[in-house]
Amino acid sequence: MKKFFGKSYVLLVVVVLASALALFVACGKDRPLHIWAEEWSKNAQYHWHACTDAGCPGKDSYAYHDFSLVETIKEPSCSEVGRGKYKCGTCDYEKEDDIAMIPHKWELESTLLQPTCYLQGRGTFKCTECGAHQDMPIDPTGEHTFVEYAHDATGHWQTCSTPGCTATTEAEPHNTERTLSTQPHGWIDGSIDHYCTVCDALVSSEAVPSPLAPASFDMVFDTGKDRISYTQRGEEDGVPAYDITLEEGKEYLIHIENAINGKGEKIEISDGDLSWDIPTLHGLKAYYINDRNAEVVLDYFDINPPAGRPPIDYMGTSIKCNKAGTYKLIFRYETGVNDNNYHNRQIRVSKIFYINVVGKGSAASASQKSAGGDAPYDLSEYGGEDLFFESKKQA
Repeated sequence: MKKFFGKSYVLLVVVVLASALALFVACGKDRPLHIWAEEWSKNAQYHWHACTDAGCPGKDSYAYHDFSLVETIKEPSCSEVGRGKYKCGTCDYEKEDDIAMIPHKWELESTLLQPTCYLQGRGTFKCTECGAHQDMPIDPTGEHTFVEYAHDATGHWQTCSTPGCTATTEAEPHNTERTLSTQPHGWIDGSIDHYCTVCDALVSSEAVPSPLAPASFDMVFDTGKDRISYTQRGEEDGVPAYDITLEEGKEYLIHIENAINGKGEKIEISDGDLSWDIPTLHGLKAYYINDRNAEVVLDYFDINPPAGRPPIDYMGTSIKCNKAGTYKLIFRYETGVNDNNYHNRQIRVSKIFYINVVGKGSAASASQKSAGGDAPYDLSEYGGEDLFFESKKQA
């Protein structure tokens, strides 16, 4: 076994040495390495340095010619190729070959479709050298007309007036150098409005609360003689919600008591202070919640309400429910600078009422608290009508 291993090892060493010596085998019998000729060998495509040993195929620096034009024999045009003499910059090999045609010198002759700032047009072009004609696109002009301003809460930019073009200028921040002030007027809030002098955007608005606008008040439902009690069931999104039971078909008066302004001062609400009988931002508004849980303003009197509206008659100072059921109403005092200045709309105070309407002669009367004799509200001086807002005690 040892003997066999020894012979194999000797054989391996011999093979390795033979491979190493092969690297130095001469291309001729008397030289161990190639000796390259100094002059270039060449053909139509390549050049190289050949080995000086006869019969050796070795080539050094074998590469394509690097031709450049050294003499023009015939000038090219846009309709014909030229002819020229080319020379390799490495080995000086020379050849004749074509010179490529030059591009046409196109000049717009007629416009078929006018380009816009962002859309290509179409036109007929003529070559000024050879007279050739060709229909080709006309590049967009790129000349936008920036006129109108667009804006968001932080800045403004101009938009291109060309239909379909979406190009805009770089956005710039608003300034607030123009200020318009409106003082409170009666129940109506004032405001300090800051406008951008560049795009006229309303950047910010600060309300100037009216001392006559309520920050809180109590609502009273009564029959002209008896008040209707109600209980608080909690809050919905910070708004107090109440349960009240009313009788079907009976008309109830609605009054405001204990109105307090934002300074905690009592406000005297007099007849005519609020326009309850018309849609307005300047007073108490009522909303009902429809079957899609959406708020719908309740500012009409309709014996036969349209489909989707609850059978409720509401005239601002009175309410009558014409069908048994439970209805969700929101009474909200709203105010603003004027009817066209909705940005300054302020929600002063809201109250939610779940009105449980029961049939006549039912338990609804149990929720009525007698005033103990005389009616708490004297209607005689108003001709018996309900259009008043301040609780007026009998003397």
